[in-house]
Amino acid sequence: PLHYAAYFCHSGAAAALLAHCPAAARAADKEGRSALWIAAQKGHEAMLHMLLAAGADARQANAVRP
Repeated sequence: PLHYAAYFCHSGAAAALLAHCPAAARAADKEGRSALWIAAQKGHEAMLHMLLAAGADARQANAVRP
């Protein structure tokens, strides 16, 4: 769910999900993408800041290949 919130930049949903499960900030989806990576790809700067503040790791490797 956090990955969808990051994709569509639903900050309220993301905040609620992170409050309930802070570890979600570091979780990968079935394709190996983090919510941080998705937010960055979509250009959602506010979501990036929220995820980083919640503990997302900008150095976390993603399984996505160019």
